[in-house]
Amino acid sequence: MIVTFGLQQNGVVTLDETQKIDLFRLMRQTKSLADQNDYLEYADSVNRRGLPSEAQAVLKEGMAAGKIPATNTMAKTLLADTGTAIRNDGPLSGLEKKAASNADGKLAAGTADAYLGQDNYAKAIELYRLALSKGGVNADDVNLHLGIAQAKSGDKAGAATSFAAVKTTPRLETAQLWTAWMNAPAA
Repeated sequence: MIVTFGLQQNGVVTLDETQKIDLFRLMRQTKSLADQNDYLEYADSVNRRGLPSEAQAVLKEGMAAGKIPATNTMAKTLLADTGTAIRNDGPLSGLEKKAASNADGKLAAGTADAYLGQDNYAKAIELYRLALSKGGVNADDVNLHLGIAQAKSGDKAGAATSFAAVKTTPRLETAQLWTAWMNAPAA
């Protein structure tokens, strides 16, 4: 169960915000976001990480599914904030060019995360690979996100390779959960 993932034999593993987002993404993919709290926490987390398109999509899904009431003040505020951020940020293509010329892969990984949040898996995959080739990034984090983009794009073999490259806890366990989802029989 994804919700109890943080529990380990030797105590509780504290997940950072990026790691929580990776689990929220899996919960979204498996349609297991339980209630407005899950949707709002997920949307708020990705919005604070600079991913307003993903936050907006999550909020709209929660409202469409009846999980977030249309009168929810936090949801209304987040929707307004994400709309403003999306307009102010403009297209990601400018960041792509900067990422290609940067000495390390940090900007490429961040831009790939934004593309992943927009469901543009081809661009996300391209930039995650660029980030790995340039270095200066957490390879486990980038490989996990690369695997997510590949799995969601339908490239199961590529995703399996990327997930297998993740070696450290708790990202390893998250990669294993994504692998289990990817390999599960269609419902």
